[in-house]
Amino acid sequence: MSESLYSEELRAVPQDQRLRSEGQWRVWIGHIRSAAISEDVWDYLNPDLSEESVRQVPEAAQEPQPSSIREDVEDEFELTEKEFTQWTRRIQAYDRRETQRVRLLKVMARMNSLITRSLATEYHYLTVDEVSPHQKLVRLAREFKPKPETRTEELRVAWRAMIKQPANNVNTDHWLTQWTSLYEEAKCADVPDVVYSVKYAIRDFLRAIQPIDDVFCTAWQEKILIHDISFHDVISSYRSRRKALGQSAKKGSSKVALATLDAVLLSQQIAEARRLEPERSCGEENP
Repeated sequence: MSESLYSEELRAVPQDQRLRSEGQWRVWIGHIRSAAISEDVWDYLNPDLSEESVRQVPEAAQEPQPSSIREDVEDEFELTEKEFTQWTRRIQAYDRRETQRVRLLKVMARMNSLITRSLATEYHYLTVDEVSPHQKLVRLAREFKPKPETRTEELRVAWRAMIKQPANNVNTDHWLTQWTSLYEEAKCADVPDVVYSVKYAIRDFLRAIQPIDDVFCTAWQEKILIHDISFHDVISSYRSRRKALGQSAKKGSSKVALATLDAVLLSQQIAEARRLEPERSCGEENP
């Protein structure tokens, strides 16, 4: 590849999306994994597998010769009709395998290019001696993949930051999706604030919304003392509540009407909470 084309490829990936820190690793490797899975080659790249375990691109096979059918012939025209048919079938099988191998080589070349293009330029030295995409990812994992305890602490800090994040000046749907995503990741990483008790996780969420919705917060604080309720049920209930209140506000409802709607929604949510079954999920949620 010429230097100009190489530079053009590098510019195609925005600077802020190129891997240069531990904090980016999870999202970055997720993009690489998605690209590899879409090409059906993740088993060739997965950095969690050893060099012995990861799948390898097969070596080029030798094209079948007429002598592979009968040693004393040098030309296919010397074969009998039956032998020629056998040889033709071998050629066809060889062509299919070679086509697949060449296609795989091209995909691996694209993955190599993707890894290089999405790595910050100042870190290209890390992979300069690595040939295959798998070798590159193994090297980058050693440099950037957070240790489990580091990731747990990062999620713990992020969880506590979410509790303090003002909820009145954000897109509610996006904010609630952030809560759901962070909760799932923190639960799977055994973040103490989340896995000790689902009730504690719900209380943290309610603390975050209390400044803007004390009515909802107070009602659900009482309900989690009595009923087994999942974190996702509370998030879903609050999402529905904000949507309904938002639609009423757009229609110009009076404060009295909004208060009535608020009471109706809350009573519906309380009735729903009473029907909720005990916990489930990533694991099960702890009661």
